Amino acid sequence: MKKQFVIILTIFILFMTTTRVWAFEALVVKSIKAEPYDKALDGFKIASGADIMECEIDGGMGGAEAAKKAGMMKRADVVVAIGREALALAIEEAGGKPIVYCMVMRPESLGIDRYDGIVKGSPLTASARDQLAKIESIMPGYKSIGVVYDQKNSGTFIKEAKTAAKELGIELIAAKARTGKDVPRATRKLAGMGIDAFWLLPDATVISIEAFDYILLLTLENKIPLITYSDSMVKSGAFLSLSYDYFAMGEHAATLAQGIINKGYNRTAKDKRDLKLHVSINIKSAQKLNIKTPDEIIRTAKNVYE
Repeated sequence: MKKQFVIILTIFILFMTTTRVWAFEALVVKSIKAEPYDKALDGFKIASGADIMECEIDGGMGGAEAAKKAGMMKRADVVVAIGREALALAIEEAGGKPIVYCMVMRPESLGIDRYDGIVKGSPLTASARDQLAKIESIMPGYKSIGVVYDQKNSGTFIKEAKTAAKELGIELIAAKARTGKDVPRATRKLAGMGIDAFWLLPDATVISIEAFDYILLLTLENKIPLITYSDSMVKSGAFLSLSYDYFAMGEHAATLAQGIINKGYNRTAKDKRDLKLHVSINIKSAQKLNIKTPDEIIRTAKNVYE
């Protein structure tokens, strides 16, 4: 009996030492409070099992400055950045600590290659061309698309989008916004130019609850289809969204963080995750806008709201 107990105990110890994921402390920094970012955070929380401290750059959840003063950055084993501004802050303030990011378009433009493997993550990988091609397949004949963006956040993406749009026979009309206060003016300007559709990007300067409400109302009043990046925005009245599984992006960030904690910096670990664009459509909005959506698109859409 005693011998059997020793064997069982030995097996149990071996199992625990080979499979255990050590608990760790993570500081999660979000660029802004928005549904996709919240979903990514939920995915990270559930998948990581970490003790989590949270802050937002725009001042929510204690704010980034408060987090810095409270020494959260020093206490954290890993810093998790959700969004481009969060990643930029983490690179500046983390002091050599490992950083994991998600929800960032073109993170290489922030110079992450200089950090020799201590910055890892899941970029938003769908190209501007892929997104515009999907839009064109759903809305053939809509040849002028307006977009509001902040140069520092989305300048490179817009440059690529303009090139892709030209190749696809689409005119992409872009208006800059340096702050959130510039968004209504820029949106009105585009609406007045007679654009066929409005494309709302996940640009932290542009996105906010107030900005979305304004853009949605203005586009509906002017019979302009609103294309977004969030399923919940379609549920609220936007015509179409091209979105990712943001929860899964947070889960992948958790996997990378766990790998860092358990194994140290793994410079060969796979950063990128293949991301499929999900389509959501609001049929009621389509009817108001006199848009005939192809049956195949409706059949294959992730969500259809009527």
